[in-house]
Amino acid sequence: MPSIAQLLNPSLVALNVRAAEKNGAISFLCDLISQNNKCDPEPLYTTIMNRESLQSTAVGHGVAIPHARCDVTDFIVAAAVSEKGMDFSSIDKQPVNLVFLIISPKNETSRYLQMLSQIAALLSSEKNRQELISAKTPEEFIEIVKRNERR
Repeated sequence: MPSIAQLLNPSLVALNVRAAEKNGAISFLCDLISQNNKCDPEPLYTTIMNRESLQSTAVGHGVAIPHARCDVTDFIVAAAVSEKGMDFSSIDKQPVNLVFLIISPKNETSRYLQMLSQIAALLSSEKNRQELISAKTPEEFIEIVKRNERR
């Protein structure tokens, strides 16, 4: 299974995102994925928001990991950073600064759960979160992920 860093590419990492809340951030990331010819943004957005309606994917400590299984052939990971923070209906009521959006093929349940676990482990460290928020370029962001992710 590819690592998170291997799945990220600079065109799917957005720094200084200005979205104020969850809907705007997710819509922005879906458009980013679409611009990179990965899939149609509308059904992707709808699928993710349906998942969000069950329970917010903001997991606390300024982190959200929206995710969905869609008609794609491989995993897609996009990331957004907001220094100011966004309202994501987080369980700790704190704004979200880091969003990792994961799209997985429908038939990849085991790998899907592994990917969620890998990202959660990466973001469980305050040091890692601060380094990612402070990244100056998408390439630096990916390098920080690569250096700190567990395999």
